[in-house]
Amino acid sequence: MDGSITTNKGIALISKLLASKGPLKITRVAVGDGTPPSNPATLNGLVHELKNANVESIDNPKNGEAKIVVTVSSVGVTVGFFIREIGVFAEDTDGKEILYSYAGFSDNPQWIRPEGAAVTNVATYDLNTIVDRVSEVQVTIDPSSFATKEQLENLDGRISALEKQEHVRIYGVRWRKNASASAGERIYDSVGMVANVGTGAEEVINDFDSVYPFAGRRRCNGYRDADRTFHVTAYEGEPGYTTNDPTKLVYVETPLFYYFDGIDGDYEIKAVSAYPVPGFLPSPAHINPDGTVRQYAYSAAYLVAMEGETGSEKPSSRAGVFSDYNSLNGWATNIKKLGSQYTGMLIADQYVDTILMMVEFATKDMQTIMQGCTTLPYSDTHKALATENSVNRILITKAQAAGYVVGQAISLSASAYHLDELAKNRTITAITDKSTEETYLYFDGAAVNIAVGNFVSSRPWVNGATDVVAASSGSPTDNTSGKYPCKYRGKENPYGNAWVNVADLLAVRKGSEDNYTYHMAYLPDPTKYAAGVVSEDYVELDYQMPGSDGYVKEWNVDERYPWIRMAKTLGASSTTYYADYYYYSRNAVSAVIAGGDLYNGRSAGPCSFVCNFAPSASGWPRRARLS
Repeated sequence: MDGSITTNKGIALISKLLASKGPLKITRVAVGDGTPPSNPATLNGLVHELKNANVESIDNPKNGEAKIVVTVSSVGVTVGFFIREIGVFAEDTDGKEILYSYAGFSDNPQWIRPEGAAVTNVATYDLNTIVDRVSEVQVTIDPSSFATKEQLENLDGRISALEKQEHVRIYGVRWRKNASASAGERIYDSVGMVANVGTGAEEVINDFDSVYPFAGRRRCNGYRDADRTFHVTAYEGEPGYTTNDPTKLVYVETPLFYYFDGIDGDYEIKAVSAYPVPGFLPSPAHINPDGTVRQYAYSAAYLVAMEGETGSEKPSSRAGVFSDYNSLNGWATNIKKLGSQYTGMLIADQYVDTILMMVEFATKDMQTIMQGCTTLPYSDTHKALATENSVNRILITKAQAAGYVVGQAISLSASAYHLDELAKNRTITAITDKSTEETYLYFDGAAVNIAVGNFVSSRPWVNGATDVVAASSGSPTDNTSGKYPCKYRGKENPYGNAWVNVADLLAVRKGSEDNYTYHMAYLPDPTKYAAGVVSEDYVELDYQMPGSDGYVKEWNVDERYPWIRMAKTLGASSTTYYADYYYYSRNAVSAVIAGGDLYNGRSAGPCSFVCNFAPSASGWPRRARLS
């Protein structure tokens, strides 16, 4: 609880009532999911009011306080929400309603399920409200609330059993052991549920939009303090929230959940629940350094862009800008410009997104649901066919142009297709045929001089390209062509578009040539990263990885860190088993990058990992995300 205070208008009302010797008339109590402000005394209403609470009882004023008991139920709730604020409203002496007192609950909000959920819930609050020396406090109490209160008190044990044991909601998917099919079978409470993704403004049916923890994911602005604690400054839809301010980082909040990921009898099972279940583990992204569990985890919604005046650039997570590229070492340095408490994406973040996606869509091959940006052109054969000065277009063959789409980014170079000295991060505005064999790519920005033989190649989409998607997950134009970025429940590009450096892993090669072994080193405190040196702060995981590349059939698991899953058995394909690709280490120490980029095709995906670049290696495909 952030605190309960009497508002400025409430204090003024007390003075009026003391002078007139009139009663304090409580008109109602309401709840909302708004973020409590730093000075709630100035509020005239809740930050984001959602519904009225039932007033169960009120104690007579004692020592200047009255205790109001209220309940909030699932009745009438169409979309579940967290109670983060409660307001007591009263009638002013002029007959108008004012916000009398306010309480905030940012640290431990209560989740209220929608009415249609198989198990609903009721939250009860005791509000101690200052009434000073007011002679009488009047409040209208709903007669039906007495029955609800009585039922709650009499059946407390039964409700506890229903909520925590008998009717805990578990959402899962299973596969027969060693079965090659990527698509799984829904189990537990997932049976019969439908999960669709959308394109653009399309509205789709997704039953997971109303169940926890999936429904609890949402975007916010916020920051980490020196102790690494994350502070939300505004949620999407609240005053002050923005996606395009470089000084306001956009994150995705994921509520605490518990998971199972392993073998049970003849089946491989992945399952999640909002409650602790025997055999389930807390989400790794929600575990504090001391082993305790926190209620929320935060990972950036967008890839990192470095913004600001030259020499004073800082990382941002926002829409409307192109992300930047760097090596793992370079990103470790740049991200620290926000503060020593910040790091790049952690392997726990990657795992949380992956298991939630696989459970929701009942498949190991997420590219069958959303291809992601994985099939854009990238070839040294895409060269200008004509010389033109001061233009915003480049002429290439019609066959080559067929791979590009309006809205994507391209770069131009005179020397190599992986460079961009002529034009960097230009957006294609039109694709127009010149003839039956030649096509112009038109692009934005300043005009450039094009010479025959200049290179054109694709680059990652601008941040925020998926913000037009109305569904909880999906892509701007289509989910199947591989030309467009995708988002998963607030997070843009969970795979595809560009590789993302993993900040707390290094791949280690041991031994001598023809006798190498391949290992993974984990850094429990990612703030201790030191330029790719595998120091004593690292823990070597209890397994070896293959010394070859291939599609993954089976993952290694270290029981100490079961969420760090790296390839054990290869031999799958782009459409079987996990259907994501693994590249082994070619160096004594290598960075780990995840997800795939804009030209990796069906080898990309949430479980695609590359371990063959040194921590110092940079290049346009290697991006970063704030953890």
